Amino acid sequence: MGLAGASIWEPRHFRILTQDVGFAFQGVSVDHIHGCCSSSGALRARRDAVIEVGSGRNQLRPELRLILSLGPVPSREQVVGALTTALPQWRTNPKIATATLAALARQKLADVSLKVLEVMLANNVAVNVFHCNSVISACEKTGQWQPALNLLRGMHENKVLPDVISFNAAISACEKGCQWQMALSLLTQIQCSRLDPSEVSYSAAISACSKGAQWQHAISLLSIMPAMRVTPNEISCNAAITAGEKGFQWHLALHLLSEMPKVRMAPNQISYSACISAGEKAGRWQLAQHLLRMMPDHRLQPDEICYNAAISASQSGGQWQVSMQLLTSMPKMSVMPNRVSFNAAISACEVQSKWQLALSLLMANAMPTIKILPDEISFGAAVSACEKAGRWKMALALLGRMPRNQLRRVHQLLRESGAVASVTVSMRVMPNQVCYNSAMSACSSGGQWQLVLSILTDMSEAASVSSGDISYDSAVRASERAIQLEPTLRLLSHMQHASILCFKSF
Repeated sequence: MGLAGASIWEPRHFRILTQDVGFAFQGVSVDHIHGCCSSSGALRARRDAVIEVGSGRNQLRPELRLILSLGPVPSREQVVGALTTALPQWRTNPKIATATLAALARQKLADVSLKVLEVMLANNVAVNVFHCNSVISACEKTGQWQPALNLLRGMHENKVLPDVISFNAAISACEKGCQWQMALSLLTQIQCSRLDPSEVSYSAAISACSKGAQWQHAISLLSIMPAMRVTPNEISCNAAITAGEKGFQWHLALHLLSEMPKVRMAPNQISYSACISAGEKAGRWQLAQHLLRMMPDHRLQPDEICYNAAISASQSGGQWQVSMQLLTSMPKMSVMPNRVSFNAAISACEVQSKWQLALSLLMANAMPTIKILPDEISFGAAVSACEKAGRWKMALALLGRMPRNQLRRVHQLLRESGAVASVTVSMRVMPNQVCYNSAMSACSSGGQWQLVLSILTDMSEAASVSSGDISYDSAVRASERAIQLEPTLRLLSHMQHASILCFKSF
């Protein structure tokens, strides 16, 4: 009752907002959700029974051991063979089948679960709602939303009445499969089936809307929960905050965060990390820092996700010093930086052309010390930092640290020109187009047109990297600056055949 009276949860609180954005589910209006029938919570006892039966404390039965030995994708014939002796017992004691299917769901063996259920139906084993729920749950855990929906729809054909757990698992499967429209449709079907939706139902639907970049729908669902006699919890509120973050609605995310304590909900790390990320997307790095500093005051220890979001916010705001301070403060707070942390800090150095600092993070003492292997993002940002600072030799040296057979000619040119004393291939990272383009741009600025053409050739020969208009543009500009008419004409002819446009050189 107390939650229903809080301003944030009242439907009218968001009525203007939802009207402004023309809110309506595709084929499902908010009023329709309010008007759908609801029933008593009698079926909630079935949910408890599912949990009790599927708790999995018993030893593995022989048929389960056989099924697990078949691997994740057995044939139907193999499943039939594994269940031959068990099927008669399952006919008289369906709880054994429930325990088996629940165990398969815990192992995320959706394909196996579906085949077991198929064998049960084909061999006259009575299938009940617990069996179906376990299989739908297995599909949900692996994001297989289509089989989950097919099974939910097929329950009526097999004279099995779905309960709210059936729908919840199917909604969660749609959420993992980024099918927000279907999740909303299932939420409506719960109420029209005379069932009571739970906080799990709404939380999964809100999360589906969040993943589908439908923040308006997510907020509307959150606002109608009290009217549907469903109490919002931390999960549903965090899902709504995340929806606001993904929808670039930092005001909304921050408002939800501030309202949580008023309705006796304690924000957690997920709440804060989503708001920090919302500040980053809005270019408000000061807000991100403020939220990070607030967490200890609320007895929350920031984790690497919170720090990474704050470092990214500082990077987006051009605050490389703040990014470095945050990165170096992580171990002091018993938080170990990961690759994302370093990549964000290196990118902050890239924006401000702090190439020495970027290299220090990448190779000198930071990432190698804590045994984090750089990836193409790490190298790409460092190469770009060198390019922006006009350090073409260092850019090529970094490119040389990214092993690929096609770079051997570039390595040879570097050695012959004395750009670097030694080029060692010590890290198994595949260069991407950004790395190549940054190196080409650096060489072009340094007047090294031969190296630019060599890198372009390597890109053309690399199976996983395609050269585009930016790559050719750098090559053409480098040749033009060096007054190399023949290479320029060859490049322009090749571009014409490849249907590549280059505007900057004309």
